[in-house]
Amino acid sequence: MILPHRPNQRPRTGAIAPLAAIMLVFFMFLVAVAVDLGYIANVRAELQNAADSAALAGASQLLDNNILKGTPDQDNAMANARAQAQLFAGSNHGGGVALTLGNNANNDSGGDVYCGYLSNPADRSQPMIAPAPLIGPYPNSVQVQVHRDSTRNSPLSLFFARALGTSSLSLQATQRLPTKATSVALRSRVVPTPPRVSCCPMRSMLTSGIRR
Repeated sequence: MILPHRPNQRPRTGAIAPLAAIMLVFFMFLVAVAVDLGYIANVRAELQNAADSAALAGASQLLDNNILKGTPDQDNAMANARAQAQLFAGSNHGGGVALTLGNNANNDSGGDVYCGYLSNPADRSQPMIAPAPLIGPYPNSVQVQVHRDSTRNSPLSLFFARALGTSSLSLQATQRLPTKATSVALRSRVVPTPPRVSCCPMRSMLTSGIRR
């Protein structure tokens, strides 16, 4: 088949360069988003680790030996729990910032470190009961909230999201642990030493024969 000749048709020019420039901008945008999202996920994990360690350290201070005597010092135990939680939180960093907790001396339920009572320690979703002075109930749980926002430790600064109008992000992490979880964690640290077993039975037999 012979195609008709069209002498007046202009050859089409290539558009690779403009298309490549557009795709390059798009790929740079994807890389920028991935970098910021990865950074946010990493800092969120750091905040959660800080909340976990602070709650565990605080709950350990509620294990007062005076409970067995019937004369627990509730106020002193909660003060020790708050101090220990602050100490362990400060040993952690979130996005390069040492994490601090508010003292919450009034033990408000919305504070950074809150001591309360859980009727069922296995159910951490239930509301915590605030212990009343000299009345109780004696606290058996600690709730810790770690901030990277305007409340404390400043919002997290982002890298490339500034180009989209978002220069920072507020992050929080919360953990609630009863004293039961603390005792389990302490017991899990004790690892019994396995008995020594000879890897060569013949060597054991020869050694026992020589001793005879």
